[in-house]
Amino acid sequence: MSAALASLLLASGAAAPVGTPPPETGFRSFPAAGVVLPADKIFVPSRLNSPAPLVVVLHGCEQDADAIAASARWNDLAEKEGFLVLYPNQQWGRNPYNCWNWFLPVNQTAVAGEPAEIAAAVTAAKLLYPVDPDRVYVAGLSAGAATAAALLSCYPDVFAAGGIHSGVSYGLAATPADALDVMKNGPGSRKTQGLCDPGSYKGSVFVIHGSSDPVIAPSNADRVAADFSGARVRELIVPGLGHAWSGGAPGLPASDPNGPDATGLMWSFFSAAKRR
Repeated sequence: MSAALASLLLASGAAAPVGTPPPETGFRSFPAAGVVLPADKIFVPSRLNSPAPLVVVLHGCEQDADAIAASARWNDLAEKEGFLVLYPNQQWGRNPYNCWNWFLPVNQTAVAGEPAEIAAAVTAAKLLYPVDPDRVYVAGLSAGAATAAALLSCYPDVFAAGGIHSGVSYGLAATPADALDVMKNGPGSRKTQGLCDPGSYKGSVFVIHGSSDPVIAPSNADRVAADFSGARVRELIVPGLGHAWSGGAPGLPASDPNGPDATGLMWSFFSAAKRR
């Protein structure tokens, strides 16, 4: 999503007009006339509650919207429960591994960068679909989880709950070298460097991490829980889980079918939360 479109949408507080025709269902590009590549994706269930909860799902490195949708299977649950799922896509060329650049200072503010673009996509979804503004949630894996932590910290009034799966807390790195150190060695006593404050978030946070994660040290989960301790927090360390979506579809990268169903657990957690 372009910065201009992001600014325009963030400035609009309007909701989808009453009497809007029912949206087309299924898994599709969002918005339909997107001008950036790859376009974000959205899943609209065949039975859409109105107003409907919206879950924003952020992919990890070496993934995209289609990959995280296939592995985490949010669409299957959304079809059953009648909620919307929005999948922002990292834009081509921004990162050699298609990661969200959560470690760059520009992406640790509420006025610019990738979090602002994702927040603008949420605003666009509210304009186009009957979204319940009190039941907007965000979940991410790995780099997507770190970006979810940034969204909770920088847009605390937008999201009723967040799911941080195998991620890093907000604002602990300012360079790629910092990021690699935090991922490998854990957060230690690092101070939050970003301009936003995870302590400002008063919603709910579900933290899940594998005890055998070789990519992001499990101690990062404790730091996420501590930084969001002013919120309702649940932390789950899954024994033996590596760097993968717990309970995900079999045979896919970054997806472990043997762990607890992270998607179901998050949705159960989210369902009990409304925006304060």
